[in-house]
Amino acid sequence: MWCVKAWNAPVNQGQIDVAALVAELTALRSSTPVGAILPFPKAEVPAGYLELDGSLQSVVSYPDLATYLGTTYNTGSEPAGYFRLPDYRGEFLRGWDHGRGVDAGRNIGSQQTGSLQTLDSTNVTPTVTGLFNATITPESSARAAFGLDPANPVNFPSVSYSGVTGTAGTLAAEGQNFGVTRPRNLAVMWCIKAWSAPVNQGQIDVTALAAQLGQATEAKLGIAKIASQGQTDAGDSDEVIVTPKKLRKGFSLMTGPRSLCLALPSWLGGYILQVAKTIPGGVTAGGQAVQVSWPVAFPNECLLAIASCDLTGTSATTISASVFNVSLGTVGIALTNTGAGQATNGTYIFGIGR
Repeated sequence: MWCVKAWNAPVNQGQIDVAALVAELTALRSSTPVGAILPFPKAEVPAGYLELDGSLQSVVSYPDLATYLGTTYNTGSEPAGYFRLPDYRGEFLRGWDHGRGVDAGRNIGSQQTGSLQTLDSTNVTPTVTGLFNATITPESSARAAFGLDPANPVNFPSVSYSGVTGTAGTLAAEGQNFGVTRPRNLAVMWCIKAWSAPVNQGQIDVTALAAQLGQATEAKLGIAKIASQGQTDAGDSDEVIVTPKKLRKGFSLMTGPRSLCLALPSWLGGYILQVAKTIPGGVTAGGQAVQVSWPVAFPNECLLAIASCDLTGTSATTISASVFNVSLGTVGIALTNTGAGQATNGTYIFGIGR
């Protein structure tokens, strides 16, 4: 059963089959070895392979393949530092007999001629009894009509014909009356594995390699450097990638019974947002002042501080809250009361700093 490779990933990108994944990982332990021969259904040689076309190849360019093939297919005309590939174009491959006795006397890589088939190419009246007769014109099309490949008489030196219009002779004299049989088939391109490393050890295609090692973008696969903390904070480079550690630097969240402190990461400016609420209590007539600590002291500066009083009940009394003596660790709250003493649920403070 001839099969085609459907995907390159360890599993099909569209569907994961656990059993198939285990089998695939087992198979991946041994890659296709140099010298393996594979048929391909397109006239396009995949990376890592060479077409078996009888061509000369450089030992320097393909050291592993040269070691494997050696001089097995050399004809003696090869210059120093070169070896020859076998020529598999137009050939069927047959399993080596290797002592079985079905196709005895063969060596690995040896060529075998096709089986000869004779026919009567005469297109008017059959001239040979017992042979199928071609009924097409011209007679030179008879072999093709019978589905035969051309036969080279040199490959059949001990075969001659007789009985054709009472004459006899060699095959060469009657070129349209014979051919080589063939089974049904599909044309493929036979290729040989030429190297096993990610790139050919003997030759690096700089252009192809550069295409894979170029700068990665949203649309192009490539490489990208890890951003420094400075590049992460600046946020002005689209040629680096950010790690979670750098994204998180400076971030923290602290909560308490009546407080919250949120520190943004450095790439968002490192700002600190704090909210706190004093315990419930009354505000005396005329007002009063209290000093409140921030949930967490600002490391560098407090940029904004706001206070607001949370009143209880219904009252015409107006109480306002303002801040004073704002520092990194504390903030003063001035509560102004225009009437009698007033109960409150406490006073909110909100601050932004860094």
